[in-house]
Amino acid sequence: MALQFIKASTVVPGTILSMMAIDIAVNENSDVCVLHEHNFPVPLHHIEYDDETGDLFFVDREGTVTHFGMAVPRQNRNRFSRAREALFLLMNPARRVSGYNKVPVIHRGGSYG
Repeated sequence: MALQFIKASTVVPGTILSMMAIDIAVNENSDVCVLHEHNFPVPLHHIEYDDETGDLFFVDREGTVTHFGMAVPRQNRNRFSRAREALFLLMNPARRVSGYNKVPVIHRGGSYG
């Protein structure tokens, strides 16, 4: 399973990337994996992906929408456009998984699947 990691070149204040270290990977089967360094302030309900712009939004259980901090790179957009859920892995300082959660991927605009 070949994963492609999505990396930010700059960090925009008020985004998920400004809150924590986070890596997102997507494979050829459109499996999305999100590795993050600490818990989100409010548990996530789902993520939203804009098929037209490549923007990624995290939506918590209170309905707060936060931009990821960058658009999904063009070379990963086809894979993301088919994603149905994302696996979130909480990583401890020793880089071991200390918790996990699965959330749906909701698609905005464009085509799905």
